[in-house]
Amino acid sequence: MESEALKQLDQSGAAALQWLDEYAEKGLGFVEEQAPLLCQEIINLRIVTSVMSIVLCSVVAIAAIWFCRTSFKQVNPDKPSDEDGPWIAVALVSAVFSVVSLMGACVWIYNLAVVLVAPRIYLLEYFTDLARRM
Repeated sequence: MESEALKQLDQSGAAALQWLDEYAEKGLGFVEEQAPLLCQEIINLRIVTSVMSIVLCSVVAIAAIWFCRTSFKQVNPDKPSDEDGPWIAVALVSAVFSVVSLMGACVWIYNLAVVLVAPRIYLLEYFTDLARRM
């Protein structure tokens, strides 16, 4: 009785292993087929993200520069008064904000250059970071 149960277990185990082998081969084929497409999509996503971030940082910087110039136009340089204080504060905050936005744009320009110039290095860094998170 035990030998018959062992034979059935052996047969069902062999069938399961054969099914797993076929499933693994199909999965490996799918990965080999889709890996280049996935890599290209990762690169394209980074390019689009970088361009959109550069545009956003530039728009914010332009708006901040405009606020800075408008605020400084409200200040009378010949006859300063206490009423000029808020305009000077707005101008200074706008100037700082524009500098920070331009620095952000520069960072995104660097990221875009890395992806365009060395996409394989970018992918290696991307997958290394992904593996660290797991």
